[in-house]
Amino acid sequence: MALAVLFLNAHSCSVNYPTLLATLIVFFGSALRSQCSQPTGQSIVPLMAPTGSLPVDDEGRSVDLAFLGFAFPIGGASYSHFVVESNGEVYLTDGTGVVDPATFGVSNLAELRGAPSSSPRVMALSGDLQAAPWHNNWDVLVDDTVAGQVKVTWVAVRYFASTKTYGMSVTLFSTGSVQFDYEHGDFQHVLFAQFAGISAGNAVGTGLEAASDLNANADSGALALLFENSWLPFDLCDQSIVLTPNGSGGYVAAVACGLSRHEGYGAGCYDIGFESVYHHFTDAAVASATLSGNTLALAPTTNGHVALWLVGASSMPFVPPTAAATQLPVGNDGEVTHVLAAPFPLPSGPIDKLTVQGNGILAFGPGPVEPWQQNYLPQPARMVAGSHGGVYCWHAYNEDEGGDVWVEYVAGVTCVTFLDVENFPLGVANPSTFQVQFEHATGMIFIVFVHIDSDNSLVWGNWPQDHVIGFTPPGGSVDPGAVDFTTQLPWVTTPDVRALQLSASPDPVSTTTAGTTVVYTIDHALPLAPGGAVFGVLALTTLSSQPVDLVAIGAAGCFAHVGSLAVTLDYAGPSGPQTIAVALPRGIPPGTRLFAQAAVLAIGANASGMITSNGLDSTISTN
Repeated sequence: MALAVLFLNAHSCSVNYPTLLATLIVFFGSALRSQCSQPTGQSIVPLMAPTGSLPVDDEGRSVDLAFLGFAFPIGGASYSHFVVESNGEVYLTDGTGVVDPATFGVSNLAELRGAPSSSPRVMALSGDLQAAPWHNNWDVLVDDTVAGQVKVTWVAVRYFASTKTYGMSVTLFSTGSVQFDYEHGDFQHVLFAQFAGISAGNAVGTGLEAASDLNANADSGALALLFENSWLPFDLCDQSIVLTPNGSGGYVAAVACGLSRHEGYGAGCYDIGFESVYHHFTDAAVASATLSGNTLALAPTTNGHVALWLVGASSMPFVPPTAAATQLPVGNDGEVTHVLAAPFPLPSGPIDKLTVQGNGILAFGPGPVEPWQQNYLPQPARMVAGSHGGVYCWHAYNEDEGGDVWVEYVAGVTCVTFLDVENFPLGVANPSTFQVQFEHATGMIFIVFVHIDSDNSLVWGNWPQDHVIGFTPPGGSVDPGAVDFTTQLPWVTTPDVRALQLSASPDPVSTTTAGTTVVYTIDHALPLAPGGAVFGVLALTTLSSQPVDLVAIGAAGCFAHVGSLAVTLDYAGPSGPQTIAVALPRGIPPGTRLFAQAAVLAIGANASGMITSNGLDSTISTN
């Protein structure tokens, strides 16, 4: 309900920003220094390595490693060894192995406390972590070269199946202190089921303990258990947090390092998908009956395509590969980039390369192409999120088992042909043939389905019988939802409508001698009426909030992301990006956090005539 009164409380642009913000900001924090997390040390080979049927970037746990020259004290005992887990934990042991480790990272309070007699556990950010194989530096490192301490660093990791990567480290000191370092990665997909903290194990506590804010001098009293998992949003990026024994058996947290930054969180309203089109089949027999013998045509328009369903094999002739065709050895899940004989015009601009992926993805431009992992699993959300865009005839094909993929330029048309290419499972004859024709002179695209196999025996484990057939332009798109080619075409694609988005620059630096003028930018602002001007407000506060759906005021799907409207600044201008300059004063203590959210009047967008942006979390520092 908070943003319902934004416009009633809006101030004019003549506000004295420095004076107002100096009054607004709640000061806290401690002296900070520059860059925090530095990956150093040696790789721990057993981690991020194959374990049974798991992929090479998943579960792993080291052997017991000895502390050099000291034992680590916690919970009234001392431990001579430690074990590193790929999911973000360091376990303390006596050299005989971990007792009661978490299976896929610590994801709840019970796993953090551990069972009776379980090993103590420390984590900068635990969770079901994987490596990010598209980064060539992903690793888990251990550094014991500095006397009296051990540092463990996770480099280029991500939460399971996420594309957002980050790095972090845990340093254990002989004094019993622990330091968590976080780099400036992308933490936007961090979940409440991911924990940062320390636990003496052995079922410590009662199970009723609440999360603390490690940024705010949290103190666990006599309890050897201190943690954070209430991310609103993730607030440890670019920081170092030191947990120090407090003399009572517990720990006190303090910020030891941090950089100024702006981090977006939550989402604005509304993202509406128009520029992609696809049919999602979850049954191979239905896909076969629908597609075989028919053609999907994509005719270019000024800013999109018209999708047409052409019934019958004669609607667009199949062009068999000739002796002049080039074979593309895509194999099983592989890809080959092909340089086109002539540029192909897309509404978004011409392309000169196609990357053909073995599972039926023809991506625009050079590879590698997404999805990076499990590219045999057709999923619409991953199709529209792909940065390359492309034509999708996505299915679990396997050229290694049989068939060939060919490309040929014939009379001004590039033809990519999957000729009798086998599907999974192995040992079953189930080939499919289809061809994608790119007509260079007109920009037309034809997907000619000669025969799509109906085998549904893929229904087990992770081998899908799904087919995702369609088109998405370059750049990530909004999922428009599936359409039925047989009943809902023609279908006209146009650019997506993007949600209201708030960003800011430069970084919010405040020293003892100078402040920073921060420019807030509001993108994708809808005008008050078509062709008219934009009117809205920017709210600034020191309080974040759980997302509150504004359905009660007629703005369903729009959320309040700030906890108060301490300051509201109005803006108006012609259609397009809007900017507001805010002068941060000098002398703001490092670590101060300022939250912001924008709103704009948009008649007809919903019952309230108002849309809101994402939230913006700005950490003010001296560098």
